[in-house]
Amino acid sequence: MNKVFPILIFILFLQLSCQDNPIDNNGDNLFSVEIEVVDSTGNLIPNIQVSIWSIINNQSNLNKLESLNNINAATTIPFQIVQRCYTDLTLYDLNNTVFTKLVTGLYDAGMYEVNWSTLSKNGVYKCVLTASSDSQQTNVLFKDSIYMSLISPDPNVSVVGITDNKGKAFITDKLLFPHLFNLPLIPRTLEGGPEIVGYVSYSDSVVIAISNETFSKTVMFNRIVVDGQNKFRFVLNNNFLKLEKDNINVKKKFL
Repeated sequence: MNKVFPILIFILFLQLSCQDNPIDNNGDNLFSVEIEVVDSTGNLIPNIQVSIWSIINNQSNLNKLESLNNINAATTIPFQIVQRCYTDLTLYDLNNTVFTKLVTGLYDAGMYEVNWSTLSKNGVYKCVLTASSDSQQTNVLFKDSIYMSLISPDPNVSVVGITDNKGKAFITDKLLFPHLFNLPLIPRTLEGGPEIVGYVSYSDSVVIAISNETFSKTVMFNRIVVDGQNKFRFVLNNNFLKLEKDNINVKKKFL
C-alpha cells in the first residue's frame, strides 16, 4: 500500500494584528454535517469511512492547483531575527488555539528556517512569529503572522468519520470548512517564495468521499456545505458493496 501524506498546497503571507480572528462568534447557527449511507434498497450501511476536503478556486492567472499535488507533505518556513532575542514560532488553528510550537528559545540575529510536516487534519493554520527581549514575552520587539493551508485531496488522509450502526456519520468541526469564515482572496507563492504567483479562495463546494474499510473502493461526491445544519444521503450501488465483500473473502484466504 502506498504511503500517503497530506499536502501543503500553498503558504499565505498576510499582515495581521494580534487581535485578528476570522471566526464568527455570534453562535446563532449551530454547525453540523450529517451523512447517511445506504445501499440501493435503502438499507443503512455501517463502518463506511467518510472523508471531506474543501475545494480551492483558482483566481488570477494560476495554473490548476492539482499540478502541485506532487510536492512533499512538508513546508519550510523562513524567518529573520534582527537582533539576539527570545524567539517563538507557534501554529494556531482558526479558533486561535495553539496547535503546535515550532520554535522557542534564545536566537542570535540572522536568517533561519524550520521544516514542518504533519499528518494532522485539513484546515487553515496561523503561524505567529514573536521576538521578545525576555523569555516571558513581557517586552515584545516584533510580531508577525502568516496563514498556511493544509489540504489533502486524498480519502486516506482526510477521514472525518465512520458511519455508525445506523449508517450515519456526524461532523461538527466547523474548522474543516475554511470557506465558512469568509477568508479574503489570499496570495499564493511557489515553494521557493516569496514572489506572489496568483490568488486563491475557498468555494462553498466540498468533496465528500465514501470509502470501504481498506480504501480499495471510493466514491466521491461534490456537495455544498453551508454555515448551518447540513444533511446528505448517499446511495452505494451493488458494485461498491460486492467489491468490499470480495476483499473480505480474499483476506480470509491468507489467514
